[in-house]
Amino acid sequence: MQASKIIKMYKSLTTEEWKYLRWFVQSNFFNTDPNLLRFYEALAKHHPGFESKSLTKENLYHKVFAGQAYHDGKWRNLLSKMAKVMEDYFIWLELEHEPTARQKLLTQAFGRRNLYEQYEKSINALSDKLEEQCEYSVEALQERAQINLQYYHHPQTNKVQHLGRLQGAMDDLDHYYFSEKLRLASDLKVFENMVAGAEPIRLKTEIQVLVGDGKLRNFLYLKMYDRVLGQLEQDTGLEKFQETLAFFSGIAGKLSEGDRQFGLLHLLNFAINQANKGEGEYYSEVLKLYKLGLEQKVLVQDEKMSDSTFINIVTTGSRLKEFDWTNQFIRVYESNLPPNSRAETRTLSLGIWHFHQSEYSQAIDLLLNYSFQDFKNVLSSKNLLLRCYFELFLYDGTYYPLFISFSNAFDKFVKREKQLALNRKVWYKNLLSSLLIITRHKHESTWNQDIAVKIKHEISSKPMYLKAWILERIESL
Repeated sequence: MQASKIIKMYKSLTTEEWKYLRWFVQSNFFNTDPNLLRFYEALAKHHPGFESKSLTKENLYHKVFAGQAYHDGKWRNLLSKMAKVMEDYFIWLELEHEPTARQKLLTQAFGRRNLYEQYEKSINALSDKLEEQCEYSVEALQERAQINLQYYHHPQTNKVQHLGRLQGAMDDLDHYYFSEKLRLASDLKVFENMVAGAEPIRLKTEIQVLVGDGKLRNFLYLKMYDRVLGQLEQDTGLEKFQETLAFFSGIAGKLSEGDRQFGLLHLLNFAINQANKGEGEYYSEVLKLYKLGLEQKVLVQDEKMSDSTFINIVTTGSRLKEFDWTNQFIRVYESNLPPNSRAETRTLSLGIWHFHQSEYSQAIDLLLNYSFQDFKNVLSSKNLLLRCYFELFLYDGTYYPLFISFSNAFDKFVKREKQLALNRKVWYKNLLSSLLIITRHKHESTWNQDIAVKIKHEISSKPMYLKAWILERIESL
């Protein structure tokens, strides 16, 4: 019973919503079956957890149908009716939180019933409300175009007198089309290099020219889409990216939640890709974006943050030596991690934090004394241990046997692990090979500038993990 559709619906209700559900079920307009109210009352004291072992279908059935033998068909019919009432209740709750949608439905009702005076008044009020929303919501443009067309085509509307409604609908549809075209073009641009034979995006250049000329209405999201797409299309250097980021930061608070997320994620992915290509100066921009995302509440959805986002923030902050800020981030946001992976992610994050402070022994102790279960965390922890042992060897040559032993063990792990794709195994093979060459030359005291140049050239020409880190370490040797 605890996993049933109805219980899942009940669990989603707040305490206040659960209380109001009683009134909803009691209403003869929404429900004419008194058994549903008995069903609600049988569960009332168990909200919000509904974890009691007594919540079996048989026990609940006897509380609803007192003195009757259990009948599965009757029980299923009861649940079906309750599910329908719950669906109606959810719709009612959404309308309470969406006054524009409520106004739109009311307007349609007036129009359908030929209550033209009320219809006209309602549609003008709705148009004014959408006018405000158009400033920060592209979807409002489409809605306003629809109601203007609906109003214009109503049989009682004077077509000549209200020609402006038709022109307004045309303008709104143009801006909606331009905005959506730029937004979708940005999404497609991200995958352009990954998909063979991608078709060119029709009319994209013409739209960009119109936006650039300033002949369109000055919607912030439209300008943001144009800036983001321009950044994705042209690698114009760090200074230009910083200008785009400054523009986005300045308007982020005026955008809808969806547009804040759109702009942040596209700029973040661009900056990360640049950093991964060896443009190390972009790491600072990545951290700026992460901080902006936290400030604008874009990186936490429904009080939850993904493990990968958490790890990436810790890695970036630690890499840039903002250790106090990163430690504060771990303590504040670890509660937003999924409960089933929170401990693993926190442990791995602290290992990364210690590593970047050159506290290799503390990182090793943390990682070796925790049993990681998720494969990606197992791999990440071994990856981090490999780096720790390498750094310890560079500091103290007596760690050479320990590094060689762990490298061999890691190599065997990579070779036998079926969850690793072949290309990823090649990347790890190249990583281990490069590290072993460096450590051998250092151990045998044969390291010199010529060898460093040769190894750097080989590393630069091969696909491998941690390429930027190895090149940095070679520079410091």
